[in-house]
Amino acid sequence: ITPIFEKAYQKCKKVTKTKPSLEFYYRKTIWGRCDVSSNRIYLNKDLIMFPKECIELVVIHEFCHFVSLDHDKRFYQMLSYFYPEWEKTEKLMEKC
Repeated sequence: ITPIFEKAYQKCKKVTKTKPSLEFYYRKTIWGRCDVSSNRIYLNKDLIMFPKECIELVVIHEFCHFVSLDHDKRFYQMLSYFYPEWEKTEKLMEKC
């Protein structure tokens, strides 16, 4: 997961002041979480079982929260900019 995070950071680094730290946790229903105030991205340990593109989507999704905390229009504009095929990948995640 760490190499995917590094690649996503290179793609999205203009949305953060400094590189966020990456931490892992376990939750049954949440794949990722962003804490803008502490500059951290948390990823669910179970993501390791998903295809690479699904992991990348979750990571980029969390980076987009540095621009908008909510899932509003601006958030989805950023997500579409950084990961244009996010809807296709989201459907893939639902099947996993």
